Amino acid sequence: MTANTIRSCRFGMSTRLIVSSICLCVTLTAAKPASGQHNELLKYLPPSANALIVIDAESLMNSPMAVQNGWKNKRELEYAERPLAIPPEAKIVAVGAQLDMANDMETSWSLAVMDLSESFPVRSIARAEGGYVDTIADTQTAWTPTGAYFVELTDEVLGVMYPANRQAVGRWIRYGVNRTLVEISDYLSLASSLADSDRQIVMALDLADAVQPHRIREALDESPTLADHPEQRDQFAQLMMGLRGATLSIAVRDTARGRVQVDFNTSLKPLEKLAKPLFLETLDRFDAHLADVENWRVNVLDKTLILEGDLSDSSLRRIGSLLEVPSTKFSDLKDAQPAEAGTDPYTQASQVYFRSVFTLIEDLQKTLNDKRDNHAVWMERYARKIDALPILNVDDVLLDWGAVVAETFRSMAVSERSSGVRTGVRKSRVYTSYNYGPRYYGNSMYGGNSNSVATGKRNATIRTEEKGRASLERFNSWKEIEDSTAAIRRQMTQKYNVEF
Repeated sequence: MTANTIRSCRFGMSTRLIVSSICLCVTLTAAKPASGQHNELLKYLPPSANALIVIDAESLMNSPMAVQNGWKNKRELEYAERPLAIPPEAKIVAVGAQLDMANDMETSWSLAVMDLSESFPVRSIARAEGGYVDTIADTQTAWTPTGAYFVELTDEVLGVMYPANRQAVGRWIRYGVNRTLVEISDYLSLASSLADSDRQIVMALDLADAVQPHRIREALDESPTLADHPEQRDQFAQLMMGLRGATLSIAVRDTARGRVQVDFNTSLKPLEKLAKPLFLETLDRFDAHLADVENWRVNVLDKTLILEGDLSDSSLRRIGSLLEVPSTKFSDLKDAQPAEAGTDPYTQASQVYFRSVFTLIEDLQKTLNDKRDNHAVWMERYARKIDALPILNVDDVLLDWGAVVAETFRSMAVSERSSGVRTGVRKSRVYTSYNYGPRYYGNSMYGGNSNSVATGKRNATIRTEEKGRASLERFNSWKEIEDSTAAIRRQMTQKYNVEF
């Protein structure tokens, strides 16, 4: 696998990721301005952002669920158990991105701004991360091997841009340092106001004018849900052309509860019974299936689709993987010291690393029994979570094993996405005309093409065949992971005389 392919998996997914959540979402019914705390961070985000994440980290980390599970205990915490990779010192976190909606949600740029309870000079970050200090636009920054630039915007506000495009960082610094006004879209600004002590996590996408008619037509032609309702394809096509955006909010108390809102310009009422099945299909098309959502309660309020329900620990970790900044090890390990092999700190660090990787493996392994094979997003994000695990005082053999597991996750994700490429090539051989006639541009996308339904069925068959091929490759890869995990656990247990 090439470095460019791996980089695409790591960073291009920030787009699909938020997309996955996208599919899990959309906007607001009450218009209220963003809070003062949020405004102070949002002013650093360029107006071209069309995706936003806001986390009230202070309230999140003080929730009963966080306290019970020790999310702030950076000494003893197994990193994989923490659902969000944000510094324990963070008070508010805002992540903005510009996504290419027509190109599989590829990320043009993505940046995070964090309000911290204590200062982390970029020199300290560079040292902790194994990077170096770089001066850009008369500002000291830290480049890190995770492919990001850290920028000290004020004593307690830290910015992170990734991927590490030095020219883009310079332009961002010149733009954002002296900004006083929030210039992101009204939609995203309104969404940010949802984040508070009750709903600590909010993810939003501004989707106005983002939907392409031919992509909607293809998706609806292939939809299993609409196979028995061909008369409603045109209605759904018109509905999707008026898609406004998506918002996912998560309330964490003793347990986690999610709420997805999807807003349109026209009423959903005539299509109410099919709204949830099509929503689940959309998640699958973005390779971001979440089993919990199948059991969520659905409600249609005229132009708004609402889904609400509980989130398991596994689902919370998966959604949390969409929110991660490139690294927070600089915070968690700022007081850590190198240890000699064979000492207790060395053994304990190795145990924590193994258990962290094992937790991620178990989480993803559950998908083997899932009837849907749509998990590429989570495979890519979990590979990145392994990359971000602390490695100080960890046995080198364990690190090699973890790197192989992460690479296998990426390979499985690439295989699953490659099935989409092969599907597209095969579809091109049977594709009918887009039929850009008066009816297409007017009130119907289907009326003038008698072959569209037959084409949709053929394309659906192609998609199923290619998914099956990717599934077989995935099962073979899982067998390799299971064998290597059993072997490394036995080897480490014998080496250190403690249970791994």
